[in-house]
Amino acid sequence: VAAGIDFSRPRCGFIAGNCDSARECAAEMRRRGYQIVGITTANDFSDVRLFDHGFHPLEWARLLGFMDFIVTERMHGAIYCLQNNTPFVVLDINEAKNDPDTKIVDMLRGFGLDRFCLPKATTTGPKLIAACSDALAEPWDWGSINAQRSRHRRTADIFLQRLKDLVSG
Repeated sequence: VAAGIDFSRPRCGFIAGNCDSARECAAEMRRRGYQIVGITTANDFSDVRLFDHGFHPLEWARLLGFMDFIVTERMHGAIYCLQNNTPFVVLDINEAKNDPDTKIVDMLRGFGLDRFCLPKATTTGPKLIAACSDALAEPWDWGSINAQRSRHRRTADIFLQRLKDLVSG
């Protein structure tokens, strides 16, 4: 048991602050046998409070690979889940006025995962629990997800080279 984490049972990480939907979801995941691990964002419902520890950002990124499932309010949490092949649901804290496409929804649509992104402001505990159940029941196609990540990486490399060329000359 490292930092209070019990690796003999499933672990559900929460990058989510205190809100009713996250609290209800954590209680349900706990009933299902998951240990609730609070990551980066303080809350009062986690069994293990890693947000009280000072980790390097790259350690936080890798930490998500040690979880069996993640509920996150943060885009970087979703990105690190994709990098670590960890299934997740997003409670989207970003509100897009007159447009349902936030940056997280748009990113996840490219991976075919936008159905696992819920608006935090209007999501109830039962809705979040249902989304987590769906995400856990579905076999995630990590091969396809990782191929999409590679395409994004190539696009980013081209963009960065164009910027470098503009700046240098």
